[in-house]
Amino acid sequence: AGVVCCILFLGMLYGVFFTSVFQIKDIEIQGNQKVATDDIRNFVEERIPKRFMFFDINHLLLADVGTVGEELESAYPEIELVAIDKAFPDKVQVVVKERQGSVLWCQSRSYTIEVEDEEEESRLFRQCFVLDSNGIVFEEKEPEGEIVISDGGNSARLGEQVIDPGLLASILAFQRELDSSGIFQEGGLRVSSLVVITEDRVNAETTEGWKIYRN
Repeated sequence: AGVVCCILFLGMLYGVFFTSVFQIKDIEIQGNQKVATDDIRNFVEERIPKRFMFFDINHLLLADVGTVGEELESAYPEIELVAIDKAFPDKVQVVVKERQGSVLWCQSRSYTIEVEDEEEESRLFRQCFVLDSNGIVFEEKEPEGEIVISDGGNSARLGEQVIDPGLLASILAFQRELDSSGIFQEGGLRVSSLVVITEDRVNAETTEGWKIYRN
């Protein structure tokens, strides 16, 4: 009886884990625009297989989709949220929510070049990122007429939060208030950039070079 039970148990294990019924055959991806579908699919495919009884198997029941989703969010700053679900018997569904932004965060960076007589010279350049409503920079981009925000720093990296969301909302409300004011409307003025000096002080500059201070 013990041998029969053992055989039945092993047969059940084989039927569940080693037949093709629950082997993942399709990864469906939705919601992405900035991050390539193939990049997401390859990322998920590489992390789903799990070791079971000395074998690496691509099995739906063993897939740790929660961990894979967290790793995907960390790997791509453009992605805000990921939901990965198991669709039985053999499919994984990945729904991506990408970050959205309409303003830029810019900073001054420097690089060194060699000039005559082996001397070195430092030069500055401006590096800008798209900023989302949570204050996170997620995509490098050259300015094309967007509102530019900065704080004089130079250490922002993709995926980092560079400004408090509440402060960002307050700054953008200040910008909208200025743009909709009578004097701006009559003069055809528009805020082009804002510099955060402190949490209480923001300097705004218009397209015509005017400077306005908020205290």
